[in-house]
Amino acid sequence: MRVKFRAECVKDVLLVTHVLTATERATIEVEMLVSAYDPQAPELTIDLTTTTIDELRNVMRAVEDGHMMVETLKPEAEYDGLMDMLIVRDMGIPPTLVSPATSLKDLQAKYPFPAEDIKQIHDTLERQTPGNGIPGARKVLNRAMKRNTDPMDELTVELL
Repeated sequence: MRVKFRAECVKDVLLVTHVLTATERATIEVEMLVSAYDPQAPELTIDLTTTTIDELRNVMRAVEDGHMMVETLKPEAEYDGLMDMLIVRDMGIPPTLVSPATSLKDLQAKYPFPAEDIKQIHDTLERQTPGNGIPGARKVLNRAMKRNTDPMDELTVELL
């Protein structure tokens, strides 16, 4: 069975594929595409041989910040690139975070953190890597939401 999913970054994909190939639970034919939803988040197609989708989700759950893979994993024929609302709800992620923010104003409207903190996170990541302000801030803010931590602490971790 062929499956497809999105990931936050290539590192997440490498961790999952390493586990799958080391345990011979999948034949990996990685087809990396630029996501229409987020150019920073690769889309993948993988051929599963002996692993079910539920088993693959469990492997993905073990990856720190692997929630995007878990939430978008579907058989290739059913793949739409969108997060599965039932999985999102089970993982405790607010539905407002499902559609990605595309501007600083959008980030400030969607996340329950002080607007000044969000702007500082955005500006810091944009200065570090031009073009990474919005996707980088989304990653930091999602991690802060998921872990129930201060987003400025998550920014510090991101910059290390």
